Order: sequence, then structure tokens, then C-alpha cells
Amino acid sequence: MERTSAIAAMTQEEQPMVWGTGRVPVDGVGPVAVATGSTTTEDAASFSTKPAVGRVMAAVVYLLPALAAFGPLIPGIGSLFAFRLAAVLLLIVALLSKKGQTRSATRTITLILAVTWLFVTAVGLLVAGPSSNTFSELLSLLTGLAILIAIAIARAPVALLMALLRGWLLAYGVISVYAVIEIVTGFSLSSSYADERALDGWGITVSFYNPNNYATFLLFSYIALVVLWSRSRGRGTRLAAALAIITVPVFMAATNSRTGVLILAVFVLVSIFLALRARPGLMIMFLLLTLVALILVLEGIAQNPFEGYAQYAGTSGYAIEFIGLSIPIDISTFVRWQLVLAGLTLAGSNLALGGGAGSFEDYVDLSGARGQTLGIVNPHNGFIEVLSQYGAIVFVVFIIWLFRMLQMASRARRRPNRFSSGGWMVVAVGIVCLPFILTMHSSAIEPSTTWIYFAMLLLIARSEEEPQDDEQSVASTRPQRPSPRSFVR
Repeated sequence: MERTSAIAAMTQEEQPMVWGTGRVPVDGVGPVAVATGSTTTEDAASFSTKPAVGRVMAAVVYLLPALAAFGPLIPGIGSLFAFRLAAVLLLIVALLSKKGQTRSATRTITLILAVTWLFVTAVGLLVAGPSSNTFSELLSLLTGLAILIAIAIARAPVALLMALLRGWLLAYGVISVYAVIEIVTGFSLSSSYADERALDGWGITVSFYNPNNYATFLLFSYIALVVLWSRSRGRGTRLAAALAIITVPVFMAATNSRTGVLILAVFVLVSIFLALRARPGLMIMFLLLTLVALILVLEGIAQNPFEGYAQYAGTSGYAIEFIGLSIPIDISTFVRWQLVLAGLTLAGSNLALGGGAGSFEDYVDLSGARGQTLGIVNPHNGFIEVLSQYGAIVFVVFIIWLFRMLQMASRARRRPNRFSSGGWMVVAVGIVCLPFILTMHSSAIEPSTTWIYFAMLLLIARSEEEPQDDEQSVASTRPQRPSPRSFVR
């Protein structure tokens, strides 16, 4: 009788768990729970229908961040390197699996974006014809849209989000090992310049061919790691995510990316503000200490950095003419400004459809703008890249899609779970900062990490819009086992 009473008193948390999840096994979703650490009733229904398909989808999503980080360094079939092959596989698996039945505005706007982008791209090719860079950009674009379509139609967004975040932690860890090797030995897996070590201020590149590309990955990683820390219930995962978050500023400093350092500083301040918002006294003290530290730093250095930049820009010989004013700037800002003007001119040539996929470089080269951009032909601005090459139609739908992602991330602040208390504001700030983040890449469309970041935003939005797996919903929706009391007479 004592044994029966002990079994009856056993809590749900004390029942046998699926390894690595801290969860009671749910019939048909064991593999997905192992990969993600979270399930809902809808998740169980979707993956139990075709368990093998569910395993493949969770595994592919888990591997995507690492494959994106290494890009063409992990080969596949010709131009279809491993990441692109995985994207194709993900889309096929999503099409074969049972589709989500819940009405979802996020799914709808994502599919509208993908269809619109594909249609405009096809029409542009018919009207303007291909350029020298069309093929490479099309591969990147089609790969990215395939991932967004697959995630938009897949079920179990919460489970897939956790799989992606855990995979991002793995990718960050592996990339960080190579970053340490490069810092210590000087050996780099990639570089866009053969003599980069001779260049003043050139930072580490790891697998990204350019320090700014690696800095962008670090910004995306910071957001992903904060969300993982916020949502994960496993002590080991939270500890690993926290340790990874602490190392991001160290590696960011090694990139020597000015934009990356500034944006990361914003992310860190927002994170600290979030951590202290429940303690107003500590938050006020933190803000005061931050202000005092800033004043002391500026007074302690030989020259105010803002004054130094102003003097440098004033003697650089470059300036922007704006509403009758001549504003002195440095050479990097001058080049980027000229690229923006070139992009706007290209967009104006066909406002609805743009110049076509991969047309930006050829336009700068052939229009004579290359002289003003000092030989730089890549867009260096993601929003201008979309507007100039794909026109106002795609651009407007893209902005609406981003606004939807921002809206759903912000909605999470009203929820009582860990995500609302930890990750939502960092995600929202990350979306707001995208116009600056996407100026760090030579091209925003071609890097695989851009599309993985968009995939994460989409999964966050869907997980907030569709059934949640917070503490209450999981407890209320998880299939309950019969109590041993019912068998005792």
C-alpha cells in the first residue's frame, strides 16, 4: 500500500523524462522533443502523424545555423553547397508533412512575400534579362525563400524554434573555436584579401571572408542566444547560452567592426535593462553608473572620439551635399552614400520591378558610378539592395513582413513566461536595427546567415501567434497518464 501511495503522489516532473528535454515523453514526439526541448498538443499531432518526417525536419532545422555559418566551406553539389541542399531538403520535407491548420496572419504574409518576390524576379528576368551576377544571387534568393516557405507551412513552430536556437548555440560554439585559433595563430579559414594581415584595422574573418560579415553573425547570434536563454528550461542549456552571450563582445572586438560594436552595445544595454526592470532601484543605479562611466571615459582619453572623428572627416576631403549643406564625412561613409544614390537611381529606372536580380553591380560598373564609389560595386545596404533590384512592390511587402515580425515579438512582452521577461525586447531592437545591420554586408541577400536570421524571426512570430508551450499551456495540453489511484480499490 505504501508503494501505491508513493506512485500516486509522484508529480509530473518526477515521472520518467525524455533525455535532454526535462519533459515527460509524449507519444509520437519523442525525437522532436529531444531536438527541441518543447512540445505542444499541436506539435504532438503534427509529428505523430509522420514521425519520420518530423525527425528529419527537426534535424535539418537544427543543422541549418552551422551550415549557414560555414557556407561554401562545406561543399555539396557544385554551387549547391551543403546549406543550400539542406534548404531544398527542408522544403521537400515540409511539403510532404501535414500542414498547419491554425489560421495565421504570419504564415499568410510570409507566403505573400515569397510568391511576390518569385513573381517579380521572374518578370524582371523576362523584361531586362540576366546580368553577370544573376545566377549567384538567384541561388541565394531561392534558397532563402525555400526556408521561409518551409517554416511558414510547417507545424509545431515552438518545437522548430527551439531546434533552431539549439542549433545556433552549436554553430556559435564551433565558429568560436575557429575564432580563437585565428586570434592566437593568425590562421583563417577564409579571407576576401590575400594580404589582410597587412591591412590596418583588419579584423578576424573565421569562415565569413570579411570581418563585417563575421560581426553580423555575432549580432544575430547574440539575439538567438538571448532568446534561447529566455525560453529554455534546461539548466545546462541556459548555462551554455549564458556563457556564449558573455563571449560575444570579446569576438566582436576582434572583428574591428565599428558598426557591429555600436549595435552590440545597444543590445547589451537593452539586455541589462530587461534584467533589472523588475528592480527599479537597481535599474536607476545602473543607468546612473553607466552615465558616470561614460563621462569618465570621455574625460580620461586624450581626445574625445567624436571630436577625433570630426577632425578626421574634415580633413578627409569627402563630403555629402544635402539641402545646400556640405557635410564632411570619412571615406567609408562617402562610398556607402554614393552606393545608396546609385541604388536609388537604379530603382527609379523601373520603380515597380527594379533592375532585376543581381543587377546592382553591373549598373554601378556600366553607369559610371564606379568612379564615385571608388571601385566598390556591391550594394552595402540590404534595403537599397531589395528596392533597387526587385522594385517597390517587393520592398513594400518586405517592410510589411518585418513589421509583422516586430509586432509579434513585441506582443510577447505581455506574456508571463521567460520569453516575455527576457528575450522579446532584444528581438524587437534587433528588428529595428536591421537598417544598420544590413549595411555591414557587401550584399545582404547572398549570405546564408541573413536567411537563417529571418527564419528565426518567423519562428518567433509563429510561436507567439499560434499555441504556446509556456508552463501553463504545456501542463494543460500534455496528454495525462492515468493516475495509479484509479486502479487502487
